[in-house]
Amino acid sequence: MKKYLKSLSLAFLAAVLSNSAVADQSYSYNNPSLNENFRNGSTLVEYEMYEEAIRYLKQAEIEEPKNADTKNLIAYSYRKLGQYRLAYQYYQQALQLNPKHRGAHEYLGELYVNIKRLDKAQQELAVLEKLCSTSCPEYKKLQKAIDEYKASAAKGSPEPDLSMAVD
Repeated sequence: MKKYLKSLSLAFLAAVLSNSAVADQSYSYNNPSLNENFRNGSTLVEYEMYEEAIRYLKQAEIEEPKNADTKNLIAYSYRKLGQYRLAYQYYQQALQLNPKHRGAHEYLGELYVNIKRLDKAQQELAVLEKLCSTSCPEYKKLQKAIDEYKASAAKGSPEPDLSMAVD
């Protein structure tokens, strides 16, 4: 049974990657890389296959170490896997390369929401407002995440998660 599931997973992965050109057409980065590992990794992110995505994105990072989009997607994948420290480190790297990277600011804000640091999430929201006003998608998504957190916190007041002090 395990062998069958592994074969099925590999077949699915091959199908996903063979269709990555179609999936890339809808990808939202303004300056997508022509790097094949980046394309494959971003496609796997779209399919929520984060561990596999990280493998490709790390290769893309080696090939293009100054690509903020790659570092942002690695961070995003780590965040989705609950590896917040690694995610934070990669968001910081992305923002060092491109301080105006709206996606990195949005996702870093979402990381702060995940660890119940609403003050830091609000700071990222303020940065996005300066970069693109309140009408850009990144601002709207982060605002929604903050609003949802506040609504859930109103039902019961969760304490900040101090075990994940990222800065």
